[in-house]
Amino acid sequence: MAAGPHRSHLSLAVARYVKRILPVAIAVTAAGVCCIIAAYFCHFYYTLYRQASTNLEQSVDSRIKQLQWDVERLAKQRHFRPIRARVFISTTDKQPVDWLGAGTNPSEYQLGQSKMGWIIQPELRLPAGSTALQEFKINLWPLGTRVMVAWISPPGQPEAVAAFETFTVRPDEGTNSLTLTVRAKPGVSVKHEFTVVVLRDSNDGQQSD
Repeated sequence: MAAGPHRSHLSLAVARYVKRILPVAIAVTAAGVCCIIAAYFCHFYYTLYRQASTNLEQSVDSRIKQLQWDVERLAKQRHFRPIRARVFISTTDKQPVDWLGAGTNPSEYQLGQSKMGWIIQPELRLPAGSTALQEFKINLWPLGTRVMVAWISPPGQPEAVAAFETFTVRPDEGTNSLTLTVRAKPGVSVKHEFTVVVLRDSNDGQQSD
């Protein structure tokens, strides 16, 4: 007879215990499910990112190798000759290189041979403090030369490029000239030397340096 009330009290205690731990168990279970879902999405997006990054790297590497191959192939042909020309550029608050002089007329720049090797002269000058886009047309001599491709070789000093918002060179299609486009960053004072690499098509019989 005494077992009945005892069992009732035990069942009631168990029910209270279960009722007490049930919210905790639900919360722990929900947290675990959320962690699993978060881990799945993290793994998914990481895999997606790695795949996209790998594809991009492979694409860039492939294009660089193709460009190098094209340049080497053209350079080996009879009339395609690469030249490396020095170019000096400075703002008007700096003294120009003495033996170069300072250019003022955008049409007077020339790329030719000198005692110093291939060089663009006179020196390219930018108005101090100006952030306007400047374009310099540079004629390559002799006149029978045609500019095929041109690019700026990476300088030894990274701060040289860091002084410019824009610093590019392009050939003027079908001519013996190229255009150097420059935009200085605000407040910079510039006096740097760069190397412009030009792949030319010439029948003049001259060799490149």
